[in-house]
Amino acid sequence: MSEYTPGPWNFDGRFIFAPDVTYADGQQRTTIIADVIRHKLGLADRRPPELQRLRNARLIAAAPDLLEALQMVCAAKKCGYTMEAMWYECGQTIQAAIAKAEEISLEDD
Repeated sequence: MSEYTPGPWNFDGRFIFAPDVTYADGQQRTTIIADVIRHKLGLADRRPPELQRLRNARLIAAAPDLLEALQMVCAAKKCGYTMEAMWYECGQTIQAAIAKAEEISLEDD
């Protein structure tokens, strides 16, 4: 597997970032994963509408969480778990990852 900046990733309205990443030099720093475009690019405005831009950023920020949830499901399947047992083991992680991507509260269910 190729390496990527470890999660969790967060979105603050402009940047998608990974807080407190430890680098090879041993120092911890916040790493900017992406700067979500908020200004016009050249002559043509190619930005998505504001709400869509925010939703895209939340989805990207949730990528490590979604990957972890999928890896848990694959590991449970490999161990022969039934769907019911798999949901018992992985359900909270899956729901939390989806909630982060959609920015909804788990208490809303």
